[in-house]
Amino acid sequence: MNILFFDNFIDFIGPQAQKMGMTREEYVAYYLTESDKSDNSLGLMAFEAYQTYDDYNKGKKLFGSPEDLQADVLLSVKHLIPVRFDKAEGFVKSIEDQSQDKKGIKFEIKLTTGDIIHAYKIGSFRGSWEWYLNKKKLTKDQIVAIMLDKMYTPYEIWQMNFDSFDKYHMYSDDNRAYTAGKSHERDIARMYDGLSNNEKTKAYKYYVSKSQSPIDFVNFRGI
Repeated sequence: MNILFFDNFIDFIGPQAQKMGMTREEYVAYYLTESDKSDNSLGLMAFEAYQTYDDYNKGKKLFGSPEDLQADVLLSVKHLIPVRFDKAEGFVKSIEDQSQDKKGIKFEIKLTTGDIIHAYKIGSFRGSWEWYLNKKKLTKDQIVAIMLDKMYTPYEIWQMNFDSFDKYHMYSDDNRAYTAGKSHERDIARMYDGLSNNEKTKAYKYYVSKSQSPIDFVNFRGI
């Protein structure tokens, strides 16, 4: 899967939807909207599977204090917020340690967007967390995708991908770079196709401002 990057990332939904043979809207509606069903489709772990502070204390490990775990979950959460990494912490409103001796290590993270993330420690290594966004269990990539669509307009997503496009991928000796470049090019064209008429006009003007020899609007396909 080709995930497009700009600082942390840009688009997860488009490539994943294409892989599943779905439109972006269909993918979001099916996989990423809040569900009223209390199912276990993503594999809810039993309480005994979560790490506890006792697990760290038994081995007298250098890592594993409440302060260590809070710092670790904050670092992990910052990677879920689609902004420059040095700006991500500004979207974290609060972090509360809700751990219980028998149920394991758990943190509640409230974001300035109004979203609430719960993180459960599932392994002794740094960064090993099970994630819930607004009480729904999701993968890290799914949370990134939801936050991306919430925080950016379709035009902004197109623009950031346009700016990060590798114009010289066709000259690479590495076939992986060439393939990734062609895939990114198709994804940017798809993003452009999904814009409104006004956004397409705005995108074309932006393209003209960046191009030394722009093509006309009728033939412009987003890249």
